[in-house]
This record gives sequence, C-alpha cells and structure tokens, in this order.
Amino acid sequence: MPRVDALPQRRRVTLGLNTTDVLAMPCLSSSINSNPCATTNLSRAPLRHRRRVPRKVAASVISALAALVLGLPTPADARQPVAEVPALQPLPSLSVAPYMGRWYQVAYYPNFFQRQCVADTSATYRQLENGTVEVTNRCRTVSGAYDQVVGVARPVAGASTINGGVLQPARLEVSFLPAWLRWTGVGWGAYWVVDRPDHGRYAIVSEGRREYLWVLSRTPELSPDDRQTVRARLQALGFDLERLKDHPQEDAHHTAPKPAGS
Repeated sequence: MPRVDALPQRRRVTLGLNTTDVLAMPCLSSSINSNPCATTNLSRAPLRHRRRVPRKVAASVISALAALVLGLPTPADARQPVAEVPALQPLPSLSVAPYMGRWYQVAYYPNFFQRQCVADTSATYRQLENGTVEVTNRCRTVSGAYDQVVGVARPVAGASTINGGVLQPARLEVSFLPAWLRWTGVGWGAYWVVDRPDHGRYAIVSEGRREYLWVLSRTPELSPDDRQTVRARLQALGFDLERLKDHPQEDAHHTAPKPAGS
C-alpha cells in the first residue's frame, strides 16, 4: 500500500455548494524521517483529488435535516393520506339538574394532575344558588388514603349560559384554585360534555383539543353493551383509543373515606 506521510490538522473540503473548514484528526506518519504534520494545499490540488457532492444530493440532505429540526413534513409524510377529523363540539344543550350527583370515572386519558390516583376516582356535582356548580373530586392513592379536592364549575362567559335549568351549549370551565384566586381568570380548565345519551347511564367529557378525556358512569362499571357503544362513539368523535385507559372502581361502596396521611 502507498505510504501515508501525514494527514493535515486543518483542511478544506469542497461540498459542491460551498467550502467548509473542518478539523482533521491528529497527524499520523508511517516513517520516522517524514514530517508528521506536513500539510497539503487542497485548494490547489487537482480536481480529481477533491470530493464533490452532487448538488441534488446535497439539497436533499439539507432539506431532510431542516425537516427533522423544524418538524416539517418530509416527502414520505406528504404521500401519506391524512384523515380529516371534524372539530369537536359540546352537546348543544344539557339539563343541569339530571346531571348533578355522583359520577364514577371508568376510563380516561392519563394526565399529570391525576397521577396520584390509582383507583376509585369519582366526581360529585351540586348546583349552587349563584348559578355555579360545586365539584368534588375524590380518588384513592397508592398509599390507600383518599385524596379529595373541591372546586367550582361555571358557564364560559360569552360562550355558554344556563337558562331555565338548561346549559347551552354543554360547555363549562372548572377551577380548583382557592376562591380568592379565581377572580384572576387563570387556572380554569375546559369541561365539555360531548356525549350523554338520553338514558343517562354515562357521559363523555373532554375539551376542544381532545387532549383530555373522561368517561363517566352512574355505576362503578359499564355494562358490556355500554362499553362497546362508548368505544364506538369515541372513535366516531375522533379520539385515539390507544390512549384510553380503564380506571378501576375497587371500593365504590365505601362508607367513609380513609383520612389522608393515616
């Protein structure tokens, strides 16, 4: 094989589009008498010694890197058909009084603020005289203790109203902040009832972006028929069933909650 006299510490590589300085590896030599750090002027080297990247190849590489960095669709992605999901809408109306009382969470999208809940999550609603709804959420934690929080739900100003006991549309906002902080307008979460059959055995609650989802039931467990119907309805509404997780109701008939920290 030919003797390698040296590799330069700094060389210029021509990519076809422009010239970029790159650092070379440390000097190597196969001969004691040779100069270990001899340099070669690559800019004056014959054209056959330069490495050129075709313009089309370089442009493709740059486009692919830009797509990865910026999150842009690649040509392969563009060829994939994208199913259009209609915008999610709350029910046009919801009778408030029949919706009050206890609901059991039987399925949901796991979320950050319920991370401590392992079972027996329920929500109890009570209509207040001022037109708002008291919300009491409770769940059992991994320690066996019950965690409970009380908040308030109200119609969204300019978007929903309660007239004659009917919420139109079925769109609320909920806050669990202390009462003295609620006036700031921060800390309110969207609460849309997007499905509730006439029989009233279950309800589907979400929000406009489909990031959160709860399936609530009047009983600790859905019947097999209702379960199948709910899954079909969720799919029709554009929800990802892969994200849906069942939530166990192991102690639905408890008489008194176990104090936290006991």
